Amino acid sequence: YQKTIDSGLLYYLQTDQTQGITVQRSDIVGLIIRRNELASDILKALVLQQLPPVLQRLSPS
Repeated sequence: YQKTIDSGLLYYLQTDQTQGITVQRSDIVGLIIRRNELASDILKALVLQQLPPVLQRLSPS
């Protein structure tokens, strides 16, 4: 946890491409928070046998 991370990889599912990027600590913290939220939702789904609601895509205005 004490390692400095300043770069990473993005993988685009639609185009099957990978791109190297530079990152800031706040980017990594945000990703870890989202990962933990996803793990929590998956655990709840297993326990309650119920998935979270589907996100609605916003239509362009």
